[in-house]
Amino acid sequence: MSRAEGQPSRTEEPGGSVLIRAFEDRDATAVIALAEELRHFEAGIYPRMKLTRRLGRWYIDDLIADCIEGDGRVFVAELDGTIVGYVCARARVTDEARDRTQITYAMIDDLVVAADCRGRGIGTSLIAAAEDYVRSRGARWVRIGVLVRNFGAYRIYRRAGFSDHLALLEKSLAPEE
Repeated sequence: MSRAEGQPSRTEEPGGSVLIRAFEDRDATAVIALAEELRHFEAGIYPRMKLTRRLGRWYIDDLIADCIEGDGRVFVAELDGTIVGYVCARARVTDEARDRTQITYAMIDDLVVAADCRGRGIGTSLIAAAEDYVRSRGARWVRIGVLVRNFGAYRIYRRAGFSDHLALLEKSLAPEE
């Protein structure tokens, strides 16, 4: 079996051996903590993003439901027995635009690597696992989203072969204070 089928793959990174494997229920607490870390980071670069309730088990349940609906899988990165990253890969997402032919593509969501483990190739390994999985499920195109001011993630995605597809701009209509 291959990594695309959920079998683990191990890579040697500076500071230890990284195992990329399919999410297991025992990983839930670590994944929730990483998702919280991402939310706080994103709120720092996108001030309009207001953090509501803390993430809990419901977050994992929603992630798994998205995977079931989109023929997806969650992968985790484990460094010396500690979960230091995760990614959600969905093989089938349908563009719901009413003004054009619907297209189906794969989507990589929720890519997170712990702040103290960035720069070691872990994000790149998670992207590769996600791509292998969606490719094995028949996907021909894959998308990934990023906040424009998340420069580090944007650079990684460009190095992984992603190119700009759509720019979504916004503007405040609130009166200047």
